[in-house]
Amino acid sequence: MAWLDLMQDATGWSLVDTGRMNEIVQDMSHPATQYLSLIFFVGNHNRMLALRSLFPHNNVLRRSSAGAIRLHLSITTAHNEYPICFAESRLQDLPAVGECSKALWKDDVHRYSIDGTRFPTDLKGSLLTRLVFPWMHVVCFFVDGLAELERTKSLLEASRSRIQAGASSAPARMRVIVVLTKPTAVYKADPVEVLQAVRSVTDPDHVSLSVVDLRSRHQLSGPALFAPLQRQVLDDLQLSRTERLQRGLLFSAVHQAFLWHRSLPGLLHSAAHRVDCLLLSRERLPISGGFSEVTISIHSWRPLS
Repeated sequence: MAWLDLMQDATGWSLVDTGRMNEIVQDMSHPATQYLSLIFFVGNHNRMLALRSLFPHNNVLRRSSAGAIRLHLSITTAHNEYPICFAESRLQDLPAVGECSKALWKDDVHRYSIDGTRFPTDLKGSLLTRLVFPWMHVVCFFVDGLAELERTKSLLEASRSRIQAGASSAPARMRVIVVLTKPTAVYKADPVEVLQAVRSVTDPDHVSLSVVDLRSRHQLSGPALFAPLQRQVLDDLQLSRTERLQRGLLFSAVHQAFLWHRSLPGLLHSAAHRVDCLLLSRERLPISGGFSEVTISIHSWRPLS
């Protein structure tokens, strides 16, 4: 389901927020006491094969081309304390103008003009690194070949936006999983070494990088092929929840949606790279208790869906 899109008219480019996150929150059974686990899958078509294996009850291929970024709620975790919400997008190309399936006149759709001086090139890359990656617990890159490796490297190098709870608090760390799937993919150098040398990755307080190499498993069926990725995602989600709880950055679904929407104008129209969630929450949180402690339970291995 379309979440974010880029559209162009005579005045320039605009970001379209379809209201998909609000729809998901409204469909949850008790969003004030549920804490979303946000995962982003970005890259080539193997991301869709992985999603079908990790979330078999979600029809991820239905209208999968709509919008620049699609957002889904895992059907079988929708009523859990920690429901999984996953986004997905292609790695390279901009969407065709007007792909978004939602009419712009609907109440839950918001359109934001994009300052061309702040985003002179690579609009989609800026959309990912400034507006989406900072909120994700885990980001999975599907990389096969030199062009995709270089694109992933450039996105990691540009990922400077971060969220924090107070000006002096430690920001949330982005957990990145690089997935290698194609045994015949050609690189100039070892892809793991290339990505480990990226500045943001060398800073342990900014990015945590893991690599899941599936190139020797390409003849296996979907669930067996992506089982190592499933285990890594679950491990990283648990680590991210624990870390965010300690840093005051684990939010209920209601507060997550509120803070996401409140942060958009600032990230789009200012040079700031940090979102102070504590400052935003003082404006008009929908309910109290956004920073209250919750109990983190250790999840045993099981299908993500």
